[in-house]
Formats: sequence, structure tokens, C-alpha cells
Amino acid sequence: MQRRQLKGGDIVKLSNKRGELNIRIQKYDEVKTAQTFLPMHWGRQFMNGLGANAPMPADVDKTSKQPELKHTAVRVEKLDLPWQMTVMSTCHDLSLISQIRALLKHFDYTICGLYGREQSVVVLRASHIEQPNTEVIAQLHNCTIG
Repeated sequence: MQRRQLKGGDIVKLSNKRGELNIRIQKYDEVKTAQTFLPMHWGRQFMNGLGANAPMPADVDKTSKQPELKHTAVRVEKLDLPWQMTVMSTCHDLSLISQIRALLKHFDYTICGLYGREQSVVVLRASHIEQPNTEVIAQLHNCTIG
């Protein structure tokens, strides 16, 4: 991170010949220099694009047929996405998160999740190179106040 002038909270593009994704990074002492770590469970239902497995090889174990999602080489590039927003809204059924997920493609970086037990809350964090189209913002507003 230091060599690339990155700090925790920066948004980067991870890419290789198989795919790319934009993520927010954090520093962890357990991850060694020149290594990255990304949980495989962050799929496209939680972020814009193909999700965490996009740059991973399609190889599987011959016996168990389990994906070999352990390692791959990636390029790390810092992104400058000055337009940012965070949206939080109570969620009475899963239709809200489905509506919001349909809008993720309009942002350069997004992460969307459902939190809570008795009272569920949808949290969306989005960043973009510039303010997105006002129609997209209006759709998002209509989703969260309905």
C-alpha cells in the first residue's frame, strides 16, 4: 500500500485478464507486502460488476469439483471517485434491496448490504467520477422512501 501511495478507505480497481472490480481497501497486518486478500463471498449481488470472483481462475479440483479460488495475480490501481454518498433505509421486505441492486450499475463503486435482525436496514455506499444522472438519484430516492 505504501509503495502505491494507498491508504485505508481508498477505492481501487483490481484487474487482470479475467475481469475487474472496484473495491474499498483496508490495511491488515496479516496480509504481507505484495499480497491482497478479498473474501470470496462478495458477489455481484452486493457490488457493481461481477463480484469478488471475477478475476479468479475457473479451475476446479478434479475430485471434489470445488472452485480453486485461492490465488491469482491482479493489478491494483487507485481510483479518484470524488462523488460519494451513503444511503441507509429501513427494510420491511427484500423488495427494497432488489430495487437498489438494480441501480448499482450506474456507479463506479458500490457496496450494498442488509444489516440487523429485528429491524433490518439496507446500507448503500456509492462513489462515482461525477454526480450520476438525476434520474438515477430520483429512482434511488423513490426506492428508499417508499
